[in-house]
Amino acid sequence: MTAGTPELRRPCKRGKNALRYRVVLVDDEPWALKDFELSFPWAKYGFRIAGSFTKPREALRALANLRPELVVTDLRMPGMSGAELLQSARDAGLQSAFVLVSGVSDFEAARKAIRYGAVEYCLKPLDEAECEALLQRVCALLKAREKKEDALSPQAQALADYVDGHLHQKLTLNDLADAFHMSATSLARQFHACFGMTFGQYLEARRMDIATRLLREKRLSVSEIARQVGYADQNYFTVCFKRRLGVTPT
Repeated sequence: MTAGTPELRRPCKRGKNALRYRVVLVDDEPWALKDFELSFPWAKYGFRIAGSFTKPREALRALANLRPELVVTDLRMPGMSGAELLQSARDAGLQSAFVLVSGVSDFEAARKAIRYGAVEYCLKPLDEAECEALLQRVCALLKAREKKEDALSPQAQALADYVDGHLHQKLTLNDLADAFHMSATSLARQFHACFGMTFGQYLEARRMDIATRLLREKRLSVSEIARQVGYADQNYFTVCFKRRLGVTPT
């Protein structure tokens, strides 16, 4: 599967009947991916497989675009472990639920995975009854998140609209706090509750979303696009762009 261009999803409400959770599967062994597909009753709990990857770095790039509710990944993979994939996803502001799977018992790896927010650590071979129970727990977690998001959505939309209206200029957390008549500390907590990431992470993600769209149109130079999304220094824009998307603007 080819990774697409990352795009930040804005807050929205989803109807109960249309609710379908996206899951991404990652394992360097193709047969293990097939085992993931067959061991979990995905459709029964409203999940659909949005992508399967044998290379964790490709999976990481795709996560920014797919933004799945759940990632099931092998722990031990060449180049990047499942725990490192989880850590990198969190560093990028992604709040997907992670389940780490391993063929051997590894207490230290399990502890590290939990520290970075994995909802489960399980061993191969997968047991179908345990897999179903795991999906039930993940569904309960996702539904609790959705209730919280619904309660915060008006505030989230207001914050998102303000940020979008000021992407072209220098914008700090203090600026946003002044606009919403809040302390910077309170707003930082509110922002993380609304979007699951820090203000800085969200601001960079939105700027890269807009920059990517402008680059696709090919009507403006890279330096002009950098200015339009709030970067006075084209070189710094290029560094940020490559760090997030894995490629340069050109």
